Amino acid sequence: MNANQRPGTARRGEGDTQAFEEGRAAGQYSQPTSASAEGITITTGNSPWLGMRCLTCNQTFRRGDRVRVSHEHGTQHLDLGLHCARDVPHAGPEAPEGAGAAAPAVTAVAEDRRGFAAGLLHEWPPLNDAMVVTLVESNWQVTKPNSGPASPVCPGCGHTFRTGDAVIICPCAETPADVDYRICQLAVHRDPAAGLACWDDWCPSGRLKRCPRTHEKLPE
Repeated sequence: MNANQRPGTARRGEGDTQAFEEGRAAGQYSQPTSASAEGITITTGNSPWLGMRCLTCNQTFRRGDRVRVSHEHGTQHLDLGLHCARDVPHAGPEAPEGAGAAAPAVTAVAEDRRGFAAGLLHEWPPLNDAMVVTLVESNWQVTKPNSGPASPVCPGCGHTFRTGDAVIICPCAETPADVDYRICQLAVHRDPAAGLACWDDWCPSGRLKRCPRTHEKLPE
């Protein structure tokens, strides 16, 4: 205590740091909806795990990803398609609000998303009519739990590729009809319905001067 400080009073700021940090965290992350949903939240632009890889599925965490944060297991995806935190209920009467839905409802939502994505692609096609494809589980670009830390990432956003992502494969292909993707097979997100218009930001002109993998000069 300094000479000017009254007895029984704390120096300004002392004891408030923890309360401030707790308040800041509460404002950034949605809170668990029940005791059974401990640590469940939504990934935001301020989440410390944003862009890191899930230790279970090896996929990067994106904005909007629903996750469970645990001191024991780390941060895990709560996405039915990624099969991470399996011990957390995703549906049923005891599940936390927003945790999931019955299969018919999930199917209906998926159909709506596909319809919205198709409509958006029709009205907002990529430059130079580059071919957009939807990745499936068998595509080698899709990261799997055993893919290792060097699995492909989008050069635009830096995120791994998931089943269902809309991408442009081999952006240096001379024509959209080059369906074999024989040049480089690099993938770039072109999925504005998911907030991933990476192709438009990464290559605004719609044409590359060099192959991003081989660095060979492309035809004018």
